[in-house]
Amino acid sequence: MHEPIIESHLQQYTQACNYCHAVCEQTLHYCLHKGGRLLQGDCVQALIDCSQICQLTQDLTLRQSPLQERARDLCAEACHRCTQTCQQFQEDAQMHACANMCQQCATACQ
Repeated sequence: MHEPIIESHLQQYTQACNYCHAVCEQTLHYCLHKGGRLLQGDCVQALIDCSQICQLTQDLTLRQSPLQERARDLCAEACHRCTQTCQQFQEDAQMHACANMCQQCATACQ
């Protein structure tokens, strides 16, 4: 069976989106479990938005959809928003890791 060939620039987007989606989902679970101030403000919404948009962007890119460029722009925006939200909790290792991953994904999608 042949392995699918993904162009290197597309692989960069899809890999970043995949990792960011996973980290946002893990961080969302962490926030819901930990509670407190992690549930205040826009944190949960930013994590959900970022996670879902990353997954959508990955899917559209893999299908080489004509919407993939617009999705990457939206993904970069959602990742920047999530980065800013998570940076409010930099003393927390999970939030710090999520902010870093979101920033990496935003950069890859720009």
